[in-house]
Amino acid sequence: MSYSEGPDRGHAWVIACAACVITMILSGISKMVGILYVAVIDTYGVSRREATLPFTFRKSLRCLAGPIVGIVGQRYGIRAVTLAGAFGASLGAFLAFFAPNVTWLAVCWGGIHGLGEAFANTLFQVVVNQYFEKYRSTASGIALSGACMGSVVFSFLIEALREAYGLQGTFLVLAGVILHVLPAAILLRSPSWIRNGTPKPTSETTELRKSFKNQPPMYVITDNYVKSNAEKRLSTVSLNPRLLEKNEIVYASSAPTKAHSTTNLVESLEKKLEGEHGYDNLAFAMEKKNNPEKPPLEKRLSVQNMFATSRESLNDKMMGSVNNFNDDSTSSKHFSKDNIEKTIDSKQDKSFLQSLRTIAKLYTNPVFLLICVCMATYVFIFIPIMTSMVDYSKDKGLPETVGKYLIHAMALGDIIGRLCLGWVTDKDLISLPRYMTLTLILQGVFIILLPFAFNLGSFLALLAFYSMSAGSMLVRLPVLVMKHVRKEEHSVAMGCYGFASGLVPLGVPSLIGHFRDNFGSYDGMYYLLGSLSIVSGAFWLLEPVLVRLKERMEQRRDDGMKV
Repeated sequence: MSYSEGPDRGHAWVIACAACVITMILSGISKMVGILYVAVIDTYGVSRREATLPFTFRKSLRCLAGPIVGIVGQRYGIRAVTLAGAFGASLGAFLAFFAPNVTWLAVCWGGIHGLGEAFANTLFQVVVNQYFEKYRSTASGIALSGACMGSVVFSFLIEALREAYGLQGTFLVLAGVILHVLPAAILLRSPSWIRNGTPKPTSETTELRKSFKNQPPMYVITDNYVKSNAEKRLSTVSLNPRLLEKNEIVYASSAPTKAHSTTNLVESLEKKLEGEHGYDNLAFAMEKKNNPEKPPLEKRLSVQNMFATSRESLNDKMMGSVNNFNDDSTSSKHFSKDNIEKTIDSKQDKSFLQSLRTIAKLYTNPVFLLICVCMATYVFIFIPIMTSMVDYSKDKGLPETVGKYLIHAMALGDIIGRLCLGWVTDKDLISLPRYMTLTLILQGVFIILLPFAFNLGSFLALLAFYSMSAGSMLVRLPVLVMKHVRKEEHSVAMGCYGFASGLVPLGVPSLIGHFRDNFGSYDGMYYLLGSLSIVSGAFWLLEPVLVRLKERMEQRRDDGMKV
């Protein structure tokens, strides 16, 4: 596995698949809002506006918790946060089993489960983007395409569970399903070149590792080699077995000589250096002639002396450190437990304040604000469509049993958009800003055409095309965040770019209730959502201007810090 670790290869694809499992379970369940929404109306006998509350509250809390998730993830690590979030999401689903009314369902499913999903289903995108450079859009598509697969699987599962155990029993089974996020979350470790600060592996490094791995484990040194090389300048490179092959180093199958260990090498060289007095090496002869009072260079450069010098230097440093520690420890107040705890607390406070400053700085980044607007638009469009989709099909004269087919059509389009179109921007066939403009405008057009669909085929086709454009646009958002935000701000930024989206779902119940209850149709709502998507797409035409503005702001900030 170590040989396959590197950007865009080997273990990186394992991480992308692990993220796919996480989204398949958590995001797949969240896409079942249409089926669960109708089930809540039937089970609790409430109005459409009241039935929407658990799901809008869940989505709102999931987005509003983003900055907190980013700060906690930066301090405790992405893997720990994801594991804790999976436990919380499962607990919320389990408690929903006991909910006696919609209010308690909103607390358990919308509150506890929604908060758990925020922690478990946000920061994995940071790890995925860390493992990829060239194929980030494709990897992001793989990670987020799990939601599409999950929507297909859970559409059958939830419908079967609802018929067999009712709505409460469905929540209980889902609590156990959510625990399957834990094995995938365990794999979410940052790559070694980020975790340990080591250079990124390259193809040359991999080949070199393989060449050393294939070398024989034992070398020996011959008398001829010692005689011909005793007076030569010693260096670390000269001890490299691959470079010594040309200097009469032979494998263990040759003449019976001593094994090439450090001790034998030192003894052989020291004996030869002490016994030989001639200087067939020009550099040694010239130095002996110019500086006769100095000991022979070959003696000063002997391996044993070098080792001794290194040991003496290391001992001096260690003794100095011990003496400094003893001197400082004479005053117990410097190393008291209380002072150590105060130091740790001050560092944590500083880290927390630094995170808050990072959040404030992010929201002054004009490109980041554009990404936030785009995410808010996606949420504001997605939730009403997913919530009203089954109910809207009934208004069109379609039976309620076709609801799962509507979900499948959206899942098919979504998975095509997320998984199959990453190469368009990875190969630079079109720039990311232009792609965002195109997908948002197409998304708006397909939504506006939904009221004109009067049969199942056209309804399924338009939903599939809408989902394809929306899903393709969504997987570019993490890539844009990583591109326009500094490396040290990635974790916080990934949690913050959806924060504004948390306020949007709060208005969805009123939006749905206004058009369906007051006007008796969802048509006006779809016209409004489609127009909003087109306007959001037009904003991306301003992206070059916003990038230049961001660069000027950063330059001004850096100049101010220098002064």
